[in-house]
Amino acid sequence: MLIFLGFCFLVLTLLAAFYGGYTFAFLGMGGVLAFSFLTLLSLSPQKAKVYLPAFLFSLSPFYLLFPSKGEYVVGAPLKYHSLFDSDPQWFAGLPEGDLIRMGENWGYTAQEKSSLRDIGSLASRYDEIEDSSIFEYKSSAVLDSWFFDRGHYWYFEPNLKRAPLLIFLHGSGGNFKSYQDWFLPFAQKHNIAMAFPTLGIGLWTPEKLAGRINDVILDIKSKSDTEVGKIYVCGLSQGSFTGMKAVSNGLFESDGFISISGVSSYSEKEIDLLFKIPLLVIHGDKDERSLVSKARKLVDILEGSKSDVTYEEYSGQFHTLIKVETEAVLTRVFEWIKRKDNK
Repeated sequence: MLIFLGFCFLVLTLLAAFYGGYTFAFLGMGGVLAFSFLTLLSLSPQKAKVYLPAFLFSLSPFYLLFPSKGEYVVGAPLKYHSLFDSDPQWFAGLPEGDLIRMGENWGYTAQEKSSLRDIGSLASRYDEIEDSSIFEYKSSAVLDSWFFDRGHYWYFEPNLKRAPLLIFLHGSGGNFKSYQDWFLPFAQKHNIAMAFPTLGIGLWTPEKLAGRINDVILDIKSKSDTEVGKIYVCGLSQGSFTGMKAVSNGLFESDGFISISGVSSYSEKEIDLLFKIPLLVIHGDKDERSLVSKARKLVDILEGSKSDVTYEEYSGQFHTLIKVETEAVLTRVFEWIKRKDNK
């Protein structure tokens, strides 16, 4: 059994190294060595004085898994909030950059990788994001959220008596700090409060997603010095798929929904509810994960009924749209919110 487990660790370690997860590979090598020394110890217990210290030393990389919130940054604009508890996050020593690198190398299609050629991969410039002082705590909440639901969300509060609130729903994979890094400058510029709920790996049902949105809104209203004005929700990819389904089934109310690269198919009953809410739909015409044909069909139906829908389509862009056209997409998002908010 020990040999089999050691072999599994070795395979996972090699995969992590191949896809660029170097910290994960370092951790995996510790596991391989630990199982190796345990095997030797079981075969030759008389050599315990040699193998036991070596086994204990091989466990040293596992300090990366210990719980921590990381360094505390005084005055950081993005505050750490938790609906349930504020326990330190496990896996705090594992960098998000490695997760991003593995995701890009393993999960992206050739076309998506090609779309990033001019700006480079997100992983290549992720050190700056992870070292940023915009976060109250510097550790990542992503891996911890895969296994523990702490009701975590990042929150930015403008220095105003009253402000609109934008809730961002991340895509599959987790609530990576790159999202907050992209959105925060625009929220600061336009004086819009923002919440970034951490929804595990992102594969929630519409019912659970709506419940979390409502809980976050109530939590903000009870804690924030800034009165919440109109509430808008922005979903990216899986966040948009599930968020739109929640909206179209009447599971939560908002003053507007922004869909970025994530439109599904909808029944007549669902579309009837979508008629009632202002929508901004942003999509790339080459998107292979969320087909542009579904976005166009939905917009055509809504426009035909004179619904309040705005459609932005980016030529030649894939599912990586927000990474390639970050400035243009978010400029459009916040301008749209300001217009709706001023009505």
